[in-house]
Amino acid sequence: MSKLFDQSLRTASARHRAVVRRHELIHTVAEFVISLASVIGSALVLVDGLTVSGAWVLLCVSVLLAIRPASRLLLELHLFLLPLDPPAPASVALRMNEKHP
Repeated sequence: MSKLFDQSLRTASARHRAVVRRHELIHTVAEFVISLASVIGSALVLVDGLTVSGAWVLLCVSVLLAIRPASRLLLELHLFLLPLDPPAPASVALRMNEKHP
């Protein structure tokens, strides 16, 4: 039985692997946006007259940081809810384990 945060679910099927790749892309883009907004907010705080705007940008960055754990949790829920491929019939499994001369 599969569980949340079970690493074997990441490669359980082709569909599972595709979901992981898609979530990794979304997570990477979100990380880049958060980093860029953090740099911009920090720069704005240093400029006279734009300190309040910079503080607001940094506040938004703080809210955006919630994307990271939410993204991970959504990935795990998605993987958990995907159906697993049915196991191969016993006759096929036995043939796969046979050694050929």
